[in-house]
Amino acid sequence: MGNAYEIYAIRYATMSPRTPHMNHLLPDPHETSAQDLDYFVWLIRGGGRDILVDTGFNAAEAQARNRKLTLNPVEALARFGVRAEAIKDVVVTHLHYDHAGNLELFPNARFHLQDREMSYATGRCMCHGVLRHPFSVEHVTLMDGPPRLQRAGDLSRRRRRGGARRDAASRRWPFGRPAGGAG
Repeated sequence: MGNAYEIYAIRYATMSPRTPHMNHLLPDPHETSAQDLDYFVWLIRGGGRDILVDTGFNAAEAQARNRKLTLNPVEALARFGVRAEAIKDVVVTHLHYDHAGNLELFPNARFHLQDREMSYATGRCMCHGVLRHPFSVEHVTLMDGPPRLQRAGDLSRRRRRGGARRDAASRRWPFGRPAGGAG
């Protein structure tokens, strides 16, 4: 079992109650019950390294979007004995605010993001408010634009964008499309 990996789902925030009209672009008018929505980042441990999947959001973003941040994802990682500075690979599944915040807190990480997701997040769909709402301009520009956070290092040199065949662990991605934006 030399290739064993442990995967931890780390809940860091919640929103309650959340009605179907808040969850879906075209909700079923017959469904009116509210449900809680929890937010997670994922820690993958194995092969002598830690890989983070998504980076969550911070207190300012939680306040701006009326979410309850129970624990900053960086603090949650510390409870697993992982310092943000020690993370070398971060897989960003998509660029929604709850998946791509806190990028500046991982100064030594290489960020992995599919090209199609960056194209979507910087493309014509962002002209429509309802499609643009789950994105943060700051997060997208950190991944694509000139680096603005000098103390975190040059994010543009540490970013890796690839097609559907790449990932942080094996350089082969078995999934065809990004999880959030263009999918």
